Amino acid sequence: SFKNNFGFAYRTGLKSNIAVALIQLFIGAMAFVYIPAKVLFKKVSTDSLTGRIASYNVKNDYSFYLTDNMQYLRYLFVAAFLILGIIMGIVTFKFMTGKKTMNVYYSLGIKRTHLFTAKYLSGLTLMAAAIFLPILTDVIMNAVKLGMSSKLLLSALFYFLGIFSLSALSYSLTAMVFSAVGTVFEGVVFSGIIVSMPAIILYCVQSFIMKLVPGSPFGVVFSLSGYSGSGESIFHKIPWCTPFTYLSKGLYQ
Repeated sequence: SFKNNFGFAYRTGLKSNIAVALIQLFIGAMAFVYIPAKVLFKKVSTDSLTGRIASYNVKNDYSFYLTDNMQYLRYLFVAAFLILGIIMGIVTFKFMTGKKTMNVYYSLGIKRTHLFTAKYLSGLTLMAAAIFLPILTDVIMNAVKLGMSSKLLLSALFYFLGIFSLSALSYSLTAMVFSAVGTVFEGVVFSGIIVSMPAIILYCVQSFIMKLVPGSPFGVVFSLSGYSGSGESIFHKIPWCTPFTYLSKGLYQ
């Protein structure tokens, strides 16, 4: 009667999910600490024309430098945080699929809504910390080498909110699925299907437009020499409609 069951459920959620959060932290550190540190703290550079080595001043090239290589790694980056969000949801709520663990938790005298909320918040807390800490370190490095600016802070805020919302989406969908299924296998399968559903629907729409609307300019690239049928897909037209692509354009630009 005097113990905080909500706090106990929250703390156990933090302990059981720490491994997934460490993986997220590692990926974030590679993108927002290791990559920018190589540029921000570079001492010398090679002249591309003469080949001479000279001292390098990062202030001559950048007003701030948060990360790089997102032109090529952005889709892998997005996929990693989507998948890790699902894994975080599986680790957090897999206790709901076992009779023994359910009996133990329900014997604590905590309401089911409070138990779910405590576990859910523990996962969100870990994901937010794993994403926030590398970006904060990146901002500090930029402030030391290039100075503080409003654009630096707004860009860092964009990265944090974008990546966190991406992980929180797949995590929340997995939490919802595990509240309605009976086994871990069902939870994994249905979580993947629901996260992929917007992409599946758009792919079908694109196929229908190409096949059922003869003469439609959609998907066709016109040029001076004629036209070809390898135009931009619907995912490039409206990338914000699917979890797989909605952040990719922002990461690149």
